[in-house]
Amino acid sequence: MLMISRPRTHSNFCDVITCLQPLAPSLVVDGIRNIDETHIWLVFCPKHRRKYMGLKKDASITADFVLLLVAFVWGFTFIMVKQAVAEVGVYPFLFLRFTLSFVFMILIFAKKLLRLDKFIVISGTVLGVFLFLAYAFQTTGLAYTSASNAGFITGLNVIFVPIFSIILFKQIPKRLMLLGIFLATVGLLLLTGAYRDGFNRGDVLVLACAICYALHILCTGKYAPIMDVYLLATVQIGVVALFSLPFAIFSLSSIPSGIPLSVWKSVIFTGLLATVFAFVAQTRAQRFTPPPRAALILLMESVFCAITARFYGGEKLSGVALAGGILMVIGMVLAELRRIRAEKM
Repeated sequence: MLMISRPRTHSNFCDVITCLQPLAPSLVVDGIRNIDETHIWLVFCPKHRRKYMGLKKDASITADFVLLLVAFVWGFTFIMVKQAVAEVGVYPFLFLRFTLSFVFMILIFAKKLLRLDKFIVISGTVLGVFLFLAYAFQTTGLAYTSASNAGFITGLNVIFVPIFSIILFKQIPKRLMLLGIFLATVGLLLLTGAYRDGFNRGDVLVLACAICYALHILCTGKYAPIMDVYLLATVQIGVVALFSLPFAIFSLSSIPSGIPLSVWKSVIFTGLLATVFAFVAQTRAQRFTPPPRAALILLMESVFCAITARFYGGEKLSGVALAGGILMVIGMVLAELRRIRAEKM
């Protein structure tokens, strides 16, 4: 075994691997015990390689299933949030949901909080701002549009991620991605009826949510590889709760006396399952599932949203709107296939 000092960044770690690889073709990283540990162990043993790859394959299948479960939970919450917001308003609901989530995550990761530093706080705050804007736009938009529309439109973040990558990193768009963007745009027009009546207020707000969520994904991709992901998640959830507080206070006058039991059920479900469980499960699952495949699995959120909105919320999609939703999903898949091909090469 060879023990090396802990690299300061993820890129430095990759440089170490690159330098050592010519010396040992069978170099395998047995794993990083903890990104905050003092040392990283490198194992030069084919036996460990076979064991590691076998475990990784099994873990990848499990991770895919977990991500599918996360997509179902998120898809189911759209109609639940829509009904809760109609009772108490947007910001009181967000404050209750994310405060519960924040407290619960502090209890779970209490020992990790000792390793909290200013870089995690700053990075988590940036992520929290984008996450707050995404949820604020989405939750407000649900008051003016259907849960089905909101689910499909939110999924457009898969399209916006490569678009922002082109703008920020000067990447040349591929034909497959351009086709995906075109189909998703046509699908959006059909789903919302904008080709006939223009966009309504709710659809525009949810579209803004998709943009903010895409920026959140890009920033997460930058910070997560070099920081403790659980502390990062805890900080950003706390930031969302904090930012929701002043808006919730100003909205108190519009809340009826006493919060209905149905709203508390929604707060608990979305706070614990759709936030704490979903964040932790997604973070752990993406250790074994590549981002492009994870994005494709999470696209099922839109499908689950449409199904639950139909059978649980009584919403109905016209034939044209349904065709638009299908076109959007196809467009999103095409946009992600480009990245899957790039990763396999």
